[in-house]
Amino acid sequence: MSPIIVIFALYLHDFSFDDIVKKINELSTIKTEAAEYLTVYYRKLGKYEKSLEIIDRAILLDPEKMESKFTKATVFMELRKYKEAIDVFKDLLEKDKSLWGVSTNMATCYFYLGEEKNENEEYDKAIINYYKAIEIINNLIEEMIKHESKNS
Repeated sequence: MSPIIVIFALYLHDFSFDDIVKKINELSTIKTEAAEYLTVYYRKLGKYEKSLEIIDRAILLDPEKMESKFTKATVFMELRKYKEAIDVFKDLLEKDKSLWGVSTNMATCYFYLGEEKNENEEYDKAIINYYKAIEIINNLIEEMIKHESKNS
């Protein structure tokens, strides 16, 4: 059964969101999808360390799921742990270079590192990664146009 259905069913039976979180945490094998919902919940509460703990559990369950790793990197960004976020983003890009959102977020991390350190090298990395994101988007658009013209 889908974790979102379980969450919704508990909600319909007047469980508070805290009770729903507790119930899901009691499951011996938390599903990655449920972990991602819990991560969003804890992020909204500003409990980023708890959010990281849960997303790490999701990554252990499904190490190949890139969305969980992306979520982990964005939590690192919210914590202003830019180097840690960059490490996760680099890992994602090694697996799939077409992820323009990863390049954009990595560029943002480099930008903020440059501000913190007042170093031009970090700004240069930011510009390079923004350029890579734009290049990926342009390639995707070209592929869409080719696909559309073949189907017309």
